[in-house]
Amino acid sequence: MALIARGDIPLSEDPSARYLPWLLGIMCYFAVLATVGAVTSHRLAARWDFALASVVTVQIPAADPDVDDTRKMEQAIRMMRGLPDLSRLQRVDPAESADLLAPWIGPDLVRDLPLPRLFDLHFAQSPAAALPQFEKRLAELYPGVTVDAHSRWMGHVARLTRAVEAMGLTVLVLVMGASVIAVIFAVRTSVSIHREVISILHLIGARDGYIASEFQAHVLKMALRGGAVGALLALGTLAAMSALLDPSAARSPGLLGAVVGGLPADAVEWALIVAAPLLVAFVAWIAARFSVLGALRKLNP
Repeated sequence: MALIARGDIPLSEDPSARYLPWLLGIMCYFAVLATVGAVTSHRLAARWDFALASVVTVQIPAADPDVDDTRKMEQAIRMMRGLPDLSRLQRVDPAESADLLAPWIGPDLVRDLPLPRLFDLHFAQSPAAALPQFEKRLAELYPGVTVDAHSRWMGHVARLTRAVEAMGLTVLVLVMGASVIAVIFAVRTSVSIHREVISILHLIGARDGYIASEFQAHVLKMALRGGAVGALLALGTLAAMSALLDPSAARSPGLLGAVVGGLPADAVEWALIVAAPLLVAFVAWIAARFSVLGALRKLNP
């Protein structure tokens, strides 16, 4: 089946030749944005599911200056190191905690405030099953200690990203459906306009498949033209959003640098984004064939 127009039917003179590229361009615009949202949300959700489920923060009350609890602290650290699948234990520098609190309560108050002692525990696998018993044993040494598994509260954020991913895929499916409907109406209108030319082609031996290939080539050309414009506008929108969220991006050496700052950098993910307008064009191409063949069957019962 040929993909280039033969020119036997003057399809470029149809009213659809003026409006269909714009309609398909808008569809491609939303398809690219929806794909970016779905791909980015999937990447973030996967990262958070792994990272947050494997990090635990232990907060031990501030040390009493009149009491030496060195031995208790050593025992607490041994208990932490004894947790299964522990890969790294890191004590947070009190100066870092003070720097984080200073903008909120002021540097003068931070200096006089007894800050709790923080430990970050990194695990190879989620330690959720062992945490309740560990927290209970640690509370016997330090009443008021808290063991915060990030997955408890960040799970809501991860579920939100999953919802955004599903929404992006839903929008992509709706865009494909809208593209099919637009192509069906445009093609059937075009078949009605060129009914006489189609009848002459039938008289000289042209088959329905040949005529359908002309309409397919015409629709594909318009879809690629509109898709290119829509994709460029989508990337421009993403670049503008990146610049608004990060003003320094507006001073970057190129547009790609501003866009990439908020987009996946993985080659597979970029391939999915680039494939979005191509998928719209392919769906329009297929819809044109079935629509034309259906209309021709009505013309030649």
